Amino acid sequence: MIELIRLLERLNSPRRGWPKRGIPESSAETISAHMYQMAMILMAYPWDDPAQQSTAVEMAIVHDAPEAVAGDVIPADNMNPETKRMREELGLDYLACLARGAGLDAFADRVATLWAEYEAHETPVSRVVHQVDKFQALAQAHLYARRHPELPRLADFRALRARLQDPWLARRADDILREWDEADQHQASGMVFVLVIGGPGVGKGTQCEQAARHFGFGHISVGELLRRERERPGSLFRDFIDKSFREHVPVPPSLAMRLLREELPKLEADGNKVRGLILDGFPLTEEQLKAFEEEVSPRYSTVVMQCPPEVLLQRLTERARTSSRVDDEVDRIKKRIASFEKSDSTALIRQLSRNPVYEIDCTGSVEEIKTEFWNYIQSSIDQAGPGN
Repeated sequence: MIELIRLLERLNSPRRGWPKRGIPESSAETISAHMYQMAMILMAYPWDDPAQQSTAVEMAIVHDAPEAVAGDVIPADNMNPETKRMREELGLDYLACLARGAGLDAFADRVATLWAEYEAHETPVSRVVHQVDKFQALAQAHLYARRHPELPRLADFRALRARLQDPWLARRADDILREWDEADQHQASGMVFVLVIGGPGVGKGTQCEQAARHFGFGHISVGELLRRERERPGSLFRDFIDKSFREHVPVPPSLAMRLLREELPKLEADGNKVRGLILDGFPLTEEQLKAFEEEVSPRYSTVVMQCPPEVLLQRLTERARTSSRVDDEVDRIKKRIASFEKSDSTALIRQLSRNPVYEIDCTGSVEEIKTEFWNYIQSSIDQAGPGN
C-alpha cells in the first residue's frame, strides 16, 4: 500500500502549463488540486441520477492519475497523441500493478474502467466530466489573471467558453467572464486605494468619512458591510456573520471580498466618479490582505491608527451611551479591545509595508488627527501620479 501512496504523492506536482504562461511554479496549481476541484464541481452539478454523480466524481479523481507515472504532458511538448496515450496507459497499468500487489484488485479494476470511459468520451457522464475539465481551466485562469494582471497570455483561456455546450456550466462560465471584465476595469481605472486599520474606538469611521468627502473618495467600512449583510433579510450569511462577531473571529477573506465587489459599483452609481477608495477597518489578517491584492489591486497605501487600550475603552464606553450597535455593549467592548490587543499585527504590517505605510498617534484631538490623516491621503494621491 505504501508504494501506491508514494506514487500518488507525485500528483502533488505543479501542472506544467501554468509556469509556461508565467505563473510562479511555487504557486502553480497541482495535478491533484485540479482533479479535486473538478470533483467538487461535479458534486454540485445538477445530475438527474445520483449514480451518475458518484461516477463523475470518481472519474474526476482518476482521469489524470496516470500522470503520476507518465508526467504532465502539455501541448508545448509537441508529443504525438498516440505516444501520449501509450505513456498514460502504461502509467495506469503500473498504478494497477501496485494496487493489485496490495490486494486491491477491485480498486485497480475500477480505476481502469473509469479512465477508459473518460478517454473514450462517449457516455453522458464522461462528456460532462470533459466539459468540467474545460470549465475548471477557465476558472483557474481567471484566478491567476486577478493575481497576475501583467500576464496577458492568460486571456487566451477565455476562448474555452465557446467550447462549453452544457447550459449549467455555460451560465457559470458567463459569470466568471463578467467578473473577469469587472476586475480588468478596476485594474485599468488607476483608482487610489487607502487601507485604514486600528483598534475599536480609535476613530477610523470619523476620519475616513471626513477624508472621503474632502478628497472625492468612496468610503467603505468592511465591518459595516458585514453588519448590513447580517441584518439583510434572506442573507445566506446572517447566522455565520453573527457567530463570527460573537466569537471575535475574522470572517473568511472570500466573504469580505464578495461584499466589497458588490459595493464597488454602487460608489459610481448615477454617474458619480470617485478618485479613490478608503477601506475602513481592513485588512484584519494577512489572508484578507492577500485576497484584496489578488481580487482588487496590488497597489495601495495603509494608514495605521494607534491608541492605548485604556483610551479606546474610555471612548467606546462613552459612545455606548448613545449607540444602538450590539457590539458596543460594555462586555463586548472589553472583548473587542482584548481581541485586538492579543492579535499580533507584526506580520500583517510587514506584508502591508510592500506599499507605503503611515502611522498616526490617535491620542490627540480630532482636528490634530485629521490634519495628519489628510496629509497621508494627499501623499497617496501624489504617489499614484497624474490623473488622480
